[in-house]
Amino acid sequence: MIAYICSIALQVSTQLTCPNMPLVRDDFHKINSLEDTEKFIKLYRSEFCDRYTIYIASAVMRQAEYVSWPFTKLKFFKEGKSELEDYIETHPDDVEARYARYMIQSHVPEILGYHKEMKTDKEFILKNLDKSDIPAAYQAFMKENILKINQKH
Repeated sequence: MIAYICSIALQVSTQLTCPNMPLVRDDFHKINSLEDTEKFIKLYRSEFCDRYTIYIASAVMRQAEYVSWPFTKLKFFKEGKSELEDYIETHPDDVEARYARYMIQSHVPEILGYHKEMKTDKEFILKNLDKSDIPAAYQAFMKENILKINQKH
């Protein structure tokens, strides 16, 4: 019962401090261009919510998809990676942050060497997702994406 009450309190707290979290998630998954990533980063960096960092850092890394110059690609990747890893270090039990890292790791080239946490992240996510404050619909979306990745790898 106490765990349930704590879970509800965390959900309410997140909704109050990060009221646009559902929109952030949705907008992040709609990114299809460099312009989209730049707009996303600019919009959500201007709002204060620590949890937005998960998607902002991931969007910074995704900018590398849309530029052709290798040094610029690497710059974006390193900048976003550093920001995401700092967030995870500070919030190691944040399921959504681990999910974002898992998704990024599953899509980056092997040469970048950013794949070593995939197995532990996946296990952590699947073990803790149901206990998280993430809405059920987004939890289902996350599980679906993890299954798609498992089929590829």
